[in-house]
Amino acid sequence: MNFNSSSKIYITGGTGQLGKELRKVLTRKNLNVTILSRQEVPVYKNEVFKKFELGEIPFNYEFQEDITFIHLAHDFYDPSPDKENMNYIGQRKIVDSLKKLKNKKIIYFSTPLLKNKTHSIYQEQKVLGELVAKEIEHLIIRPSFIFSKKGGTNFIFNKLSKIGLPIPLPKNNNKISPIPLKAFTNFIYDLIFIKKKKGTLILKGLQDMSLREFLRKYHRINAFWVAPSIFNLLIRILNLNKSTFFFYRERIIGILNLEDINEICKGEEFKEIN
Repeated sequence: MNFNSSSKIYITGGTGQLGKELRKVLTRKNLNVTILSRQEVPVYKNEVFKKFELGEIPFNYEFQEDITFIHLAHDFYDPSPDKENMNYIGQRKIVDSLKKLKNKKIIYFSTPLLKNKTHSIYQEQKVLGELVAKEIEHLIIRPSFIFSKKGGTNFIFNKLSKIGLPIPLPKNNNKISPIPLKAFTNFIYDLIFIKKKKGTLILKGLQDMSLREFLRKYHRINAFWVAPSIFNLLIRILNLNKSTFFFYRERIIGILNLEDINEICKGEEFKEIN
């Protein structure tokens, strides 16, 4: 696919931490962007808004422009397994719609925690998402932990830092490689629109550290080790009412089964971001 200034860019998840920052980059480049969101949002001069929810068909076929579809949206609250999950249903319709266009490419944001067996429904959905994305021209990005003082999981950490109390973590010295949000969005802009990268790519920062070290360095949160069995017991308790506690259960599973970024990168294509 040859991207040019008349091509159209569609973004789902444009109101999240990553989406907002990426939109700033696209605005500076004055690119033609359509924001797909269930709630109307303020737009920049280069953007238009279209109401959209996962599970809907994203656009009609009255045009034949080049399409770059950046899929950031993810429903973290749907506990349905496998292909019953709204994330799969939504992406299935997006990709099937894109197949009807001549020039198209999907940019899909996944997770690096897929090299070995999956542990959570979130990981299982990312596996399915990657398989669907690979049915057309694609770039699958698997970033290590994206760091910002705003939004996302970092917002939770910022709240915890104000409490001033140490928090428990399951004992795990595996490393993450934090990536600054602005550096990340500038880098992926170059990947998508300058280098026109295809395939699957892991992205990591320059400094590896444990989650415990990350919390201390970037959020001034002290943490203490707790036996993983305690967290496994908590997961079983949360499973008693999965529909209510699904979001928290998934986050705990992710921390409990954190894999070392360097082991993940072995034998895989990856890039480091300053």
